[in-house]
Amino acid sequence: MMTTLVENKHGEAFADSALVARKFGMKHKKVEFVIQNVLNDYPDLRVLSKYPHSSEKYFTEERIYHGQPYTAYMMNRGFFSLVAMRFTTRPAREWQRNFNTAFYQLEYQLLLAKSHQQDEQWVSQRTQAKLLRKAETDVIGQFVNYATVQGSHHASNYYSLITTATYRALGLIQYKQPNLRNTLNALQLSWLVTLESLVQASLRKYMSNGVPYKEIYKLVTNDITQYAAPLTLLEVY
Repeated sequence: MMTTLVENKHGEAFADSALVARKFGMKHKKVEFVIQNVLNDYPDLRVLSKYPHSSEKYFTEERIYHGQPYTAYMMNRGFFSLVAMRFTTRPAREWQRNFNTAFYQLEYQLLLAKSHQQDEQWVSQRTQAKLLRKAETDVIGQFVNYATVQGSHHASNYYSLITTATYRALGLIQYKQPNLRNTLNALQLSWLVTLESLVQASLRKYMSNGVPYKEIYKLVTNDITQYAAPLTLLEVY
């Protein structure tokens, strides 16, 4: 997916040159060569990139790979567009047609998260949702212990597995940054809280009935998927 190229750095979306090289089937030195050509063609970018309001920005990070030092470039959408247009590999040509999508998606999520922090009603609802989420994780913790007693060696994975299943049931995409929950609107938060309450109830019911832990996970996933199905048909604005 295109979004794997893009990450949040200092509240903005940037593409990592090391990831770009892997996705485009190129050696990093080749990507760096192209970047340097762009900087040679647009020498003002070497200076403008230091300013927060320039349209094309980049910054560098010194890293080690297999014992060898190299310079990674973090590029914003404007800068990356100048670089990506010069790639000639087949994967690059395919990605050149839609790479903006990843930036737009992450930038939109960042804007939503910032906007929500200014909405007192949303902040209040988010605070309540955090308390309910804590209650859910407590019950998942009980299930983790339940599964461990039954012989599971990786029961702690159920924290993320159940959370991911809940997001998937609602058709939500999880970004590393910003936190998914900070980008949801009031209705989506309500849906999420409802499903998390359902998770608690289902886990308690199946554990009290002595259902094997593997079967419980399947049943809980099915419960939230069926409950959320009508919700995913609605348009949320």
